[in-house]
Amino acid sequence: MKESINLIPLDVNQSESFLKLYQEVFPQQKITQEKIDAILANNKAHVFLAQRRGGSRPARDSETKHIGFIYYWIVVSELQIMDIGGQGSHRRQGIAQALLTFAIKQAEQQGLKIHLEVRRDNLAAIAMYEKAGFIKIASRKKYYTDGCDALLYSMDLNQVDWLL
Repeated sequence: MKESINLIPLDVNQSESFLKLYQEVFPQQKITQEKIDAILANNKAHVFLAQRRGGSRPARDSETKHIGFIYYWIVVSELQIMDIGGQGSHRRQGIAQALLTFAIKQAEQQGLKIHLEVRRDNLAAIAMYEKAGFIKIASRKKYYTDGCDALLYSMDLNQVDWLL
């Protein structure tokens, strides 16, 4: 039976779960409880957790598992996606796509441009972003600690496509 995905804003009660999920999704990045506390304290930072509940009966909180997240900043007229990811056992199931769609809708409702960066070797993410309508605008050579380049993508939801 297919389970539904709920998106909930991160709060202090889920910070430990978020820390574990973040470390699993991005083991190469160093995140601490102090950084999560700083994110929670910053009104420009937004984190939404994806949780999947199975079956036809309502799940108790102890049965709810966070399986993905999106972390973004809203500054002036821009939404900057910092991180988006799904738990390993739940990858390739549309969770990242649902999180990205959520962020696009948030930006659209607020009239914001969206920016993000992605590793050049993350082909699945690049395909997802391009399919969603993001346009590559630049690259940063050897941006990551392992020497991988970063690609910068943007989406302007207010731009009139006058070429069509």
